[in-house]
Amino acid sequence: TNQPGLEIKIFGDEPEKLTGSSLLRRFFGRLQRTNLRRFSQDFWSLWAGRWLDGLLPARGFKNDGRTVVLTVAHGDSGLAAQRFAKKYGLPLVVFFHDWWPDIPEVHAPFRRRLERDFRRLYREATVALCVCKGMQTNLGEHPGVTVLYPIPKKMADNMTVASPKRDGTALFRIYYFGNLSEYGPMLAEALKALSGHKNLRLEVRGANPKWPVDFREAMRSEGRWKDLAPRNELDSWLAEADMFLISMVFEAHSRRRMETSFPSKLIEFTKFGRPLVIWGPEYCSAVTWAQK
Repeated sequence: TNQPGLEIKIFGDEPEKLTGSSLLRRFFGRLQRTNLRRFSQDFWSLWAGRWLDGLLPARGFKNDGRTVVLTVAHGDSGLAAQRFAKKYGLPLVVFFHDWWPDIPEVHAPFRRRLERDFRRLYREATVALCVCKGMQTNLGEHPGVTVLYPIPKKMADNMTVASPKRDGTALFRIYYFGNLSEYGPMLAEALKALSGHKNLRLEVRGANPKWPVDFREAMRSEGRWKDLAPRNELDSWLAEADMFLISMVFEAHSRRRMETSFPSKLIEFTKFGRPLVIWGPEYCSAVTWAQK
């Protein structure tokens, strides 16, 4: 953003003015917190991001070789960006980080619609940036496709990472940081398996683990579960690790998501120069990346 001659304008925030569109968005947003949430998600798939159309600039854009539309194929705002780029004849660059059609809780006909829109967004993108090779393979051929793995945040200039000094008696520390909702049950089993181990200690960090309350409190009191932390504190904690754990789920219904998403924390961990343990099915993106 500090590059001379580069101007970035960001759209997609929640609408502040009360309009018919914003009121409809709020209504269905509240509906998502009820037992009718699946019908609310069905509606979002039909609306296809049109709540954002009226918040985008109405005129003044042309394909002058200096303006590009950038979006992410997650949620419905990418479809608004697609319409905007087509309207003004602008190049469209799209990040494909997750297989979005498999994520929302919608009924089967609406999931097929999400899949159709997702693949059409890929076909119509000028440049498609896929988070891993599995994403590109599942989406198919494209003249402007590139695999772009996650880019880690630069470490603070005053941050140094030294090799751990071991005297043969200290615990070997394995750290995990990331999603404790989807991967919570797996990590709970690992924490139980290593409980009381005289040589190995697993610590995990993340928000709202999907665990029973008593187990959550036990892990907190033992210091084996830590909540989110500011970046400097997080990096200091990660620098203590002897090894990092990356997990991806094994359930068959999640196979495509595991093939097409990529754990961004894996790239963050590599900055520390420690071994990586990847716990996932043979077809997941992290395993195929590591094997290569």
